[in-house]
Amino acid sequence: MEASGLITDIRHMKKLERISDFRAVLGECPVWDSGRKIIYWVDIISKKLFSFNIENEICSVTYFKNFIGCVALRKNGQFIVASEEGIHFFDQNNLSVENLFNPEAHLEKNRFNDGKCDAAGRFWAGSTSYGENEKIGSLYCIDKDLNYRRTVTDVTVSNGISWSPDNKILYYIDSPTREVKAYEYDIKNGEIKNERVVIRFSEKEGYPDGMTTDQEGKLWIANWGGYKVGRWDPVNGKMIEKIDIPVERVSSVTFGGPGLDELFITTAAKGFNEMDKKVDENLNELDGMLFRIKVDVCGIDTYRFYG
Repeated sequence: MEASGLITDIRHMKKLERISDFRAVLGECPVWDSGRKIIYWVDIISKKLFSFNIENEICSVTYFKNFIGCVALRKNGQFIVASEEGIHFFDQNNLSVENLFNPEAHLEKNRFNDGKCDAAGRFWAGSTSYGENEKIGSLYCIDKDLNYRRTVTDVTVSNGISWSPDNKILYYIDSPTREVKAYEYDIKNGEIKNERVVIRFSEKEGYPDGMTTDQEGKLWIANWGGYKVGRWDPVNGKMIEKIDIPVERVSSVTFGGPGLDELFITTAAKGFNEMDKKVDENLNELDGMLFRIKVDVCGIDTYRFYG
């Protein structure tokens, strides 16, 4: 659906549906498993991995010992995880965790935040300080042999990562900048170059957070503090569609469903602080819930880690 530069409000065209009764303090990193028909997402603060099977509507929750920033799929029932303690393998079948490495073990103020895999099976994950106010985070690329390297430095809050459908562009968000940056991307070696800004958020729109790409090359971006998900054209930097969400802190979004034409949207509760983990007592009843809505464009299937 194109709008010739105008924003189309699709709220009344499709039904926004709440998925499950799980409330996250800080919901993040929705991941669609097309083989199992399961949507996964994390609650960073409560150290949980949620899952919802869209066919039998069975929900489950797995508890971890530390903050989980993001997960990505490996083999059936297995994940690669980025947490406050570094990078791990997790097997949901037997609940085993294999600790791999922590590239930021020397940075006690930091934890890993958002991440996902590219089409070549590399895992990209970025970090943030607990206070989310210092430029001491980085974006890392981890290959199938578990070699890792820093690709972007001086990051405050590493968030959305996505690629163009032809895998020639990597898009990246450091939320406090209110910018979406693009890099030329070499899918063969995972190298990025020639940084440029393609989208700028105004203050009234909140902050860009998690994002995903549709098959037409448009970016769907969660508006933290903005009560919406927007569909943006990275060529002209304009929002062309939006979905209003009845929650202020919209954190991330991914495509899923049998036709990859459903958006799964994570949100967060109000008033939490990562250090004391307190939550505002006057919550909206929908704060922290996972939502789903069908849209008129398809996304790109989730990539897995090949290691």
